[in-house]
Amino acid sequence: MLNHPSQGSDDAQDEKQGDFPVIEEEKTQAVMLKDSYVSDDVANSTERYNLSPSPEDEDFEAPTEEEMQTLRHVGGKIPMRCWLIAIVELSERFSYYGLSAPFQNYMEYGPNDSPKGVLSLNSQGATGLSYFFQFWCYVTPVFGGYVADTFWGKYNTICCGTAIYIAGIFILFITSIPSVGNRDSAIGGFIAAIILIGIATGMIKANLSVLIADQLPKRKPSIKVLKSGERVIVDSNITLQNVFMFFYFMINVGSLSLMATTELEYHKGFWAAYLLPFCFFWIAVVTLIFGKKQYIERPIGDKVIAKSFKVCWILTKNKFDFNAAKPSVHPEKNYPWNDKFVDEIKRALAACKVFIFYPIYWTQYGTMISSFITQASMMELHGIPNDFLQAFDSIALIIFIPIFEKFVYPFIRRYTPLKPITKIFFGFMFGSFAMTWAAVLQSFVYKAGPWYNEPLGHNTPNHVHVCWQIPAYVLISFFRDLCLYHWVGIRLFQSPSFHEIVYYVHFLID
Repeated sequence: MLNHPSQGSDDAQDEKQGDFPVIEEEKTQAVMLKDSYVSDDVANSTERYNLSPSPEDEDFEAPTEEEMQTLRHVGGKIPMRCWLIAIVELSERFSYYGLSAPFQNYMEYGPNDSPKGVLSLNSQGATGLSYFFQFWCYVTPVFGGYVADTFWGKYNTICCGTAIYIAGIFILFITSIPSVGNRDSAIGGFIAAIILIGIATGMIKANLSVLIADQLPKRKPSIKVLKSGERVIVDSNITLQNVFMFFYFMINVGSLSLMATTELEYHKGFWAAYLLPFCFFWIAVVTLIFGKKQYIERPIGDKVIAKSFKVCWILTKNKFDFNAAKPSVHPEKNYPWNDKFVDEIKRALAACKVFIFYPIYWTQYGTMISSFITQASMMELHGIPNDFLQAFDSIALIIFIPIFEKFVYPFIRRYTPLKPITKIFFGFMFGSFAMTWAAVLQSFVYKAGPWYNEPLGHNTPNHVHVCWQIPAYVLISFFRDLCLYHWVGIRLFQSPSFHEIVYYVHFLID
């Protein structure tokens, strides 16, 4: 997954084919300092924006223009601080997926039901609360990003989020212990927990991927001679791609925690299922403390997010006339940005048009973690927890992403260009196939005995094997791969302001 033998990743090549607006000047230059709008303190801060060769690179050799076009581009060494941030992401995702996997059963059923639950909210109430949790987790990153960009900085915001996260999981764990309280206290504790966890998720997720990008020095391309004698170009953009590929690999590995928590829920109880994420999350705390002195942070002061909101507010008042927000057109306004910043806002909004369709993605993903679990409870489980099969979504991603990247996409490109928008189209096709499969399967469940159209509320299910759900989970994993993960390519090849603007508009639209 982490090696890119060609001149950039497949997604990088797709971006150059023009699905999203890219300024021609930026496409033709190999490396350039794209954030010239920032303050002097930011521009001069640490090595993130240093385009000069490293002092340690005594044998630095700049490639010629011909070599830039002909030699193979490879990534450079990944600093230890990037691995530490990836461990924090692994811990957070392990805890998030591990504790949220049993949510549907916890909310929907009661202690005497089969499968067992706690809150007895029925299917509609549990699904509604599940969608609220998802909504909350994807609204709070706007707040988390704004706080980090304007007041606290990314590292401090992430640390604050970890503390809130621990408090939320602890409340969830305590109130899920049967001997501690009753149904009312469990409902109160659950609502308090998901509110705290949602706030913490926003403070962490909005800043962690941006922080890991800040850790990589932005160097000029250089020539390196491998042990085989091959001359290659060390490209910092490829290094960044490799880091993010590993970053998202850690997300998928962390999501496998639901295999453990659903088994603990089934055999021991919900308290055990929530105790595991609580304990595992402390790895993130230790890693953040251990790496404190190693992380590179951009100084607070430029307030990109706050400025972006101000520009958008000016646009809404002026019928999206971008000249209304440009200092060169209205020097009397004394805007604290320049024309380049406004142009980047324009590019960001143009790129984000594609995200208008992403609520459909999240609706289907929400169905997978709610209605699919209810459907499984109507089927023959054969000793498998009804919420266990969610793991096949993550397993399929881990298996098929490398296959797609190494074999499927290159094969298709032999015959036709494979642009990002094309990937999104096929992703939504797979999503529709997944929902079609689930709908047809539900009709078979209703046609099977012994309970036919009323399979819930009984101690025995209808005679349909639960493993018939697996194709739906696999199809949704293809949906996620094609629709969700490729958009990081937009962020990787743009300036820091564009990166953050796209990131938060993405959350707002979702």
